[in-house]
Amino acid sequence: MGRLGLRPGPYFYAIEPGADAARPHVHALVAATAGLTIAELKGVWVHGIPHVRVYDPRRRAAHYVVKEVGGRCELYDLSRRWPPLLAAA
Repeated sequence: MGRLGLRPGPYFYAIEPGADAARPHVHALVAATAGLTIAELKGVWVHGIPHVRVYDPRRRAAHYVVKEVGGRCELYDLSRRWPPLLAAA
């Protein structure tokens, strides 16, 4: 986010081995991005092909990014800043 002149917001990422051992596969969830476009978010990541989507809890993204933690996951990290809680719908 520093490339966009923003301070880092809340995030979680996990790095898994890719099909090619030289190219790991990264999953991430980032918060506090409401003021950014998808194109701006894609432009932050320059190490591969980013797939950026608006978070929808019904699509199980949180489960998807942590599915290999404790298994094939090589590294993961969670920011110390937590995103604000959303009001119950």
